[in-house]
Amino acid sequence: MIRYGISDLAVVWSQGSWTFVVSGKDQSQDVATARQLVAYFAANALPAGPGLYQMLYAGAGDISTINWVQDNSTFLVDATGSDPTLAAQFAAAVRT
Repeated sequence: MIRYGISDLAVVWSQGSWTFVVSGKDQSQDVATARQLVAYFAANALPAGPGLYQMLYAGAGDISTINWVQDNSTFLVDATGSDPTLAAQFAAAVRT
């Protein structure tokens, strides 16, 4: 768990060339979401990367953002919804 500012917390970890960030106001929710993402990525490979996956719990809706470099292209996907794997599903689908 990493603390940003006075009250913002985030779970941050790296796997291969990817960095993952889950951030919200509830530490137990952040840890549970991080575990859910680890399980998802164990079964669904992401592009080689490097890449950054961010999950933000916001008052107006949960936002997952994923961006990565593949060959000479940079990809960015933003998704809003209750499933933290939404953006990852797209990235796994376009994996070559």
